[in-house]
Amino acid sequence: MNETIEKVWPDQAIHPGEYVQDFFDDEEDIPVAKLAADSGIAENELWGFIDGEVAVSTRLAEGLSKALGAPADWWIKTQTQYELDKARIAENRRFNLVPYRDFRATYGGISTIRTLVAAGDVLDRYNKVEQARYLCEWLGVPNLDDYETRLLGRFQISGANSVPNPAPTVAWLRRGELAAIEQGCQLPPYSQEHFVDAVHRLDEGTDASEDTLREICSEAGVAFVAPDEVPGCEVRSTTRWLDGGRPMIQLRLASGINDTESVSDTFRHAAARIVQREPDHLDFGAPASGNGIRADAVLTAR
Repeated sequence: MNETIEKVWPDQAIHPGEYVQDFFDDEEDIPVAKLAADSGIAENELWGFIDGEVAVSTRLAEGLSKALGAPADWWIKTQTQYELDKARIAENRRFNLVPYRDFRATYGGISTIRTLVAAGDVLDRYNKVEQARYLCEWLGVPNLDDYETRLLGRFQISGANSVPNPAPTVAWLRRGELAAIEQGCQLPPYSQEHFVDAVHRLDEGTDASEDTLREICSEAGVAFVAPDEVPGCEVRSTTRWLDGGRPMIQLRLASGINDTESVSDTFRHAAARIVQREPDHLDFGAPASGNGIRADAVLTAR
């Protein structure tokens, strides 16, 4: 955990039994027999409490107060804090806060997590565990441990040797996936024949509007989404297969496409992957080999 989080939530839970030593001058031995006599608590129960195996009860708190002087409610509050700290530490481990910090690392001067919060994708929480919980729910993962591998590992990649900025890429893909799932309930069954015919009607060399591309896809039962940008995401387009065999195309529009290719051409390449039933795919545009030839330029939606 980083220094700020450690100051607010120290990564340890102290059982109230550990404080018993503080009431005695001898740093080595606790006079358990005398403590038992003064408190009215059996020695074996006191040893269990001192060893952290017995929780503070009302009876034990009153006995400790009688023998040691500290108020009974202090012992009870100390036990409550111990239980809360244990639960928090367990949550920290479950949601893996180290990858959480990696996820919200800055790309291009803008924090991905802050972008998602500002857009309403993820709820804003000061407590980092709660923030991680909401992030996991939004991403659809049990925790943030190896989230990149789990969420990006199934994709084939063109135009790059690897995903350059995983966190914003995951965020942008998840935005599109959620929108496509919602959209898919309203679409007819996928028809490859209708899809191919519609794609061929696109005018080459011109940029079709988002509405036109969406209409082409929806008529053929293909989910089409063009979600808002996530700063740092460099994916040009993605194709994938949703549950039930529904094909999906996710596209970055004008602001995300360079001058070497029209939006319509990018859409055609994505459509070709759907028609040819290729696995889930991420397209970063420029070829990883740097030879100036698009790796998927020979694909056509025929």
